[in-house]
Amino acid sequence: MRIAIVGAGLAGLSITWHLLQIAPTAEITLFDPLGIGGGTSGTISAPLLHPFPGRLALSSWRSAEGMAATLELIAVAEEQMRRPVADRSGVLRLALTSSQKEDFLLRAKKDPRAEWLEAEQVQKIAPLAIRAPALWIPSGMALFSRLYLQGLWQACAARGAQLVREAASSLESYDTVVFATGAQLIDRLPLKLVQGHILLCRGTIPLTIASNGHISMTEEPGVVQFGATYESPTAAIVPEKAVELREKMALFYPPAKEWEAVELRVGVRAAPQVGYRPIVAQLAPNQWALAGLGSRGLLYHAILGRDLAERIC
Repeated sequence: MRIAIVGAGLAGLSITWHLLQIAPTAEITLFDPLGIGGGTSGTISAPLLHPFPGRLALSSWRSAEGMAATLELIAVAEEQMRRPVADRSGVLRLALTSSQKEDFLLRAKKDPRAEWLEAEQVQKIAPLAIRAPALWIPSGMALFSRLYLQGLWQACAARGAQLVREAASSLESYDTVVFATGAQLIDRLPLKLVQGHILLCRGTIPLTIASNGHISMTEEPGVVQFGATYESPTAAIVPEKAVELREKMALFYPPAKEWEAVELRVGVRAAPQVGYRPIVAQLAPNQWALAGLGSRGLLYHAILGRDLAERIC
C-alpha cells in the first residue's frame, strides 16, 4: 500500500506514525515544501498541553484519551532526540475575574486532575505573578513544538517514511492520500481562519502561567513565549502586536513588560466553523483529511491521527 500524507505538521506526523504502527509495510511519503514543522505547527502553535483549555476550563471532549495519546508520542520523540521536548512544571491558570474564580473553583472540585490554589499558595510557586488564586494543573506542560516534531519525524523516518520537500502535485499513483494542510483546506472543509502572533522574549518563569494569554518556556534557556493574538488573516507581521502581547502578559505577570523581545512570529490557524472539535473527513474513496486543530492541536492530533490511521487501514 502506497500512502501520501500532504502536510508535515502535527496532524501529518501523527497520522504517519500511527499508520506505520498499524501497517508497517506501507510505503508512506510526506509532502511539504516547508519541511518538518515548517508551517503553523512548528512556528506559532499553542504550546500548552492540558485537559482544561477554553474560557470556562471545562474538561475537553476526549481529554483523557487525548492526553494519553499525546504523551505516547512525546515519549517517542524524546527517545529519538535524547532530550526533553516539553517542560513538565505544570500549568497555572490565574483567576482574575469573579467568573473565572467560580468556574475554576468548580473545576477543581469536580475533577481530580486539577487543584484550586489560593492567592497565598500561588505566590509561593510564582512569586512575581499578580496576586490572585488559580487553577493548578500538575499534569500540564509546555511542548517545544519544533523539537517534538523533529523527534517524531526521525522516528517515522527510521521506519521507512520518506519526505519530499515539494508541494504535492501528482498523487494518482498512491492508493490513499491524506490531507493535513490546515488552512489550505478552507475550500473543502467547514473551517475558519484566525491569524495569530506570538512573541519570544528573554526572561525566566518558574512554570507555565496562563490567564488572558500565556507565558511558557521554550527549548532555549532564558527565552519564553508570549501568546497569542487573534485577528482576521492578513499577509504581514504587524509590529504593533509585540506591544499588545507585552501588555496582555504584564496584566498577570508584571515583569514581562520589561523583557527584551527576540522575535515576533505570525501565522494562520484553521479552526472548525462551529465548536472546537477538529474535523476528520473522507473527501473521496481514497482521500481523507484531518484539519481544524485550532488552539487544541496538542490535545487532539495524536488521538485523531490514530483514529484516522485505523479507519484507513
